[in-house]
Amino acid sequence: MSDNTQLNSKLDLLKIEIESHLDSYEDQNKIIAPNLNKAMKYSLMAGGKRIRSILAIHAGLMCGGDKKVLLDIAPCIELLHTYSLIHDDLPSMDNSDWRRGKKTCHKVHGEDIATLAGDALLTDAWDLLIEQCKINKISDSVIVDLIQTLSKSIGSYGMVAGQVLDLENENKRCNLETLNKIHEYKTGKLFIGSLLLGYKLSSSSKEEELALINYGKSFGMAFQITDDILDVTGTTQSLGKTAGLDETLNKSTFPSLLGLDKSRELAKDYVISGIDSLNIFTNSESKKNLINLLKYLLNRNS
Repeated sequence: MSDNTQLNSKLDLLKIEIESHLDSYEDQNKIIAPNLNKAMKYSLMAGGKRIRSILAIHAGLMCGGDKKVLLDIAPCIELLHTYSLIHDDLPSMDNSDWRRGKKTCHKVHGEDIATLAGDALLTDAWDLLIEQCKINKISDSVIVDLIQTLSKSIGSYGMVAGQVLDLENENKRCNLETLNKIHEYKTGKLFIGSLLLGYKLSSSSKEEELALINYGKSFGMAFQITDDILDVTGTTQSLGKTAGLDETLNKSTFPSLLGLDKSRELAKDYVISGIDSLNIFTNSESKKNLINLLKYLLNRNS
């Protein structure tokens, strides 16, 4: 069995556990506005790799954390990520018709309900985080730290800032420095926040925190570069989202600036850098999985 096959099997098992937690949480919700809940669940349970939650769990396990605690709390990240996808797909943003192999939320539920579904997922993420932290007897100081960490990763210090920079650079040929900055925030910050959630539930070593930040930066850039490559080489069917959208929106991408071959080389450099950042950690199954997740980025097809 190849490393990729073994990794996919492990990812699938963890993904099933994460989605079971998400499904359970959604089913517990008091339904006040049924159409809102339908739109939220439509996007939240539409599939996806659950990479951010998986990163959080493996980072926490690598730092000595408890799997049950991590598995209870990490899925809140999927609510944050799904909110961002719903809003990213809106006509005022990327105006995309497909996401995860299904019609985008606004295409099915309307732009108004989709916008509000994203808003609700964003705020419900904090409810899920706090509720599960309390169930698992996490201290108030750690809860506050987790909220601040994730807030900074998605708000005006993170993902949203990156999205604004991305929008401002449409129909422009930006340089590599600007492109790196866009994706450091738009893509990379939530990966880092996810890793730090796992770390903060498991460790207090500043050296480990810095190593995970560096890993997250490398992971985010390698992920984005391969995403840009797939937008050129993939199809809407294989990607599960609209292919060629970057060109349609006249966005600068790594392939448009560097070409495909140099983009692939740059992605490899980030993978090597990310793997090196984990050298301080004792060998473990979770460390191996984090290394293989980085390598997987170079071979992914969706």
